[in-house]
Amino acid sequence: MTNRSWAHPFYLMKPIRGIILRKDPPPDLQFSADTARRLSESLIDNLAGLHRIDYGSVGLADVGKPQGYLERQVRGWIER
Repeated sequence: MTNRSWAHPFYLMKPIRGIILRKDPPPDLQFSADTARRLSESLIDNLAGLHRIDYGSVGLADVGKPQGYLERQVRGWIER
């Protein structure tokens, strides 16, 4: 196998049966206000946990183009 600078380790995930929560949930989906609150808090906790990860220390520093990201995004929005 050749060593390529763009090659990065990866992993595969298996599908997990469940419901994808969207703006309009399926009509037969019933859950309590307490369950909705716990789902929302779990989402926020997990997003905060992801943002606490130091992407450089887990080997992701060379992925993407972090320098100038905001400028590229805004320029793209304006052009569209």
